[in-house]
Amino acid sequence: MTSFLADTLPFIFICYLLICALFRHNSVLGGNESVIPAYSAYFVAVKPGPSYSSSPSSVDILTFILQVVCVIVLLLLLVLIAIYLLQRYTKKVVENQNVDMTFRNSLRHICRTLRRSHIPVASNPPDMAPITRADIVMEYDERHYDSDYGFQQEFEQLVNEHFPDRSTKASEARENQHKNRYPDIKAYDQTRVKLTPVDGVPGSDYINANFVLGYKELKKFICAQGPMEHTVNDFWRMIWEQHLEIVIMLTNLEEYSKIKCAKYWPEQEEGDKTYGDFIVGLVNEKKFGGNFRGTQSSPSPSPSASSPGPLLVHCHTGSERSSMFVALSILVQQLVLEKRVDVFSVVRKLRTQRLGMIQTFAQYEFLYRAILNYAELHKINCDDV
Repeated sequence: MTSFLADTLPFIFICYLLICALFRHNSVLGGNESVIPAYSAYFVAVKPGPSYSSSPSSVDILTFILQVVCVIVLLLLLVLIAIYLLQRYTKKVVENQNVDMTFRNSLRHICRTLRRSHIPVASNPPDMAPITRADIVMEYDERHYDSDYGFQQEFEQLVNEHFPDRSTKASEARENQHKNRYPDIKAYDQTRVKLTPVDGVPGSDYINANFVLGYKELKKFICAQGPMEHTVNDFWRMIWEQHLEIVIMLTNLEEYSKIKCAKYWPEQEEGDKTYGDFIVGLVNEKKFGGNFRGTQSSPSPSPSASSPGPLLVHCHTGSERSSMFVALSILVQQLVLEKRVDVFSVVRKLRTQRLGMIQTFAQYEFLYRAILNYAELHKINCDDV
C-alpha cells in the first residue's frame, strides 16, 4: 500500500499546483477604477460607492468556461490515474494471493489496508519466523512446553482471522445447494473449479472443489469433497476438463456406518461403466494392505491435454484430511529445498484457498509433529545431508 500512495501523491500535488495557478489571478476593483490583485500586499481600501449592475464581459465568461474545462480535465485525469494504479494493485494481489479480484473487491481490499484491519496473506507476523532445520527440535519443544501453550497461541491467531474478500455465492445458490455434501463446507468463489456450463442448465458449472496452491505453483492441487451419487458425473467432468491424471482418495466409502464418498470407479468384474458422457474402465488394481488400495481408471486421454493438470485430492469434506496432505507436501519440500519450514505461513495461505482447511488445533499441532518426525527419520537436521 505504501507504493500505491507513493505513486499517487506526485499526481495529486501536480494537479493542486495547476488548480492554484488557474484561480490565483482573481482580481478586485480598487480606487480610480484600477485593478488590484487580491493577493497584493498593497491593497487600497475602497470607499463604498453607488452600486450598479453590469453584464459580465465576454473575457470573463471565456475565463470562467476555461477554468471549468480545466477542472473537468484534471478530474478525468485523476480518475484515469486512479484506475491505472488500481489495476496495478489488483494484479499484484492476484499474483501474491492466487485469487480472482473484481473491481469492487479491489476497492474493499484497499480500504481494509488503509484501516490496517486486513493483513496481506503473504506477510508473516514478526514473531512467526520460519524454523531452520537445525532448530526444529528446539522450536517444537518450546511450543510443546506448558501444555502446548506455544501451539495454542499460534493457532488462535489463525482461527481468529477472517477473509471478507472471500465469498461462497455459487455454493449458496438454490440450484447448487444439493451438490454440497455438508452445508458448512462451501467452495470459495474466488478459487473454485468451474466446469464448462451446459446450455439451459443453471448451476451446471458448479462443483464443490477449489484450486489450492503448492510449494511454488499457484494451482498445484484441487481439493474436492467426496463425490455423491448425483455428483459423480460432474466429478468425472472435472477430471476430464482439468486434465487430471492422479486422484488421491483420503477416505473410505463408508466410515462408522456413514457414507463418506460415492464409488466413482467400476470393479474389474463390472467392465466399463458409463458416468454421464464418459465411459470408465478399470485398468489395474494394486493392494497396499489393510483397507487401502490403489486403482487406475481412465475414460481415455483428453486430446486437448498438453500437460498434466493439478493433483486431485479428496476426502469426504475436501478440507480436513485433504488440507493435511497438501500442507505436509508443501512443508516437506520447504524442508528439503530451503532447509527450513514455515508452518504458520503455509497454513495461513491454505485457509484462504478453501473453507475449512486445517480447522482444528489437533491438525495444526500434528503438522509440527509430522515434519519433526520426517526430519529425524531422514536426518534432515544433519549438515552433510
